[in-house]
Amino acid sequence: MLKILRHKKTAKKVWIGLALIIIPAFALWGFGGAFRSREESQPLGKIFGRPVSNIEFRDAISAVTTTAIMQYGDQFQEIEKSLNLEAQAWERLILLYEAKRRGIKVSDQEVVRTIESMPYFQYKGGFDNRIYNQTLQYVFRLKARDFEEQMRANLMLNKLYKQVTDPFKLDDKAKEEKFREFIIELNKKAQ
Repeated sequence: MLKILRHKKTAKKVWIGLALIIIPAFALWGFGGAFRSREESQPLGKIFGRPVSNIEFRDAISAVTTTAIMQYGDQFQEIEKSLNLEAQAWERLILLYEAKRRGIKVSDQEVVRTIESMPYFQYKGGFDNRIYNQTLQYVFRLKARDFEEQMRANLMLNKLYKQVTDPFKLDDKAKEEKFREFIIELNKKAQ
């Protein structure tokens, strides 16, 4: 076999044959990737006239899922069907848009303090980085950066809630009702 490949004409034919097989395969693979990325960036809908991409919506679904897992724990699988995560994701996107419009910001230190104080990541009274990384990997199935950005957005939403409800000096039930009215008003504007 090696003697045959040593002949220049034969080797040239083999290389041409390999090129005819490999180049179209890579070209088709590249075109498929381009179409997939174009499909992912296509808007799923609009909020306040601004398009919402597939990626943004997927991130919002991930964030509301993470929040639900933290809230419901082991019962999440049973409750998941009744949560309507898609509607919560749209609501989250609308509220985040409003928080950004109002200029609400959250510092890195606030995010770190919040994460370090979460009971899920505590061991012997303090934050444990090993538990943090394992929980993110095996429970939430997230990278640390994604989780931290979700926490930043959650803190922005908390600040928005306080901004909307604090001026009214109401009890908790009345504050929740006032915030629900605010959300309904935002949903009407968003469409």
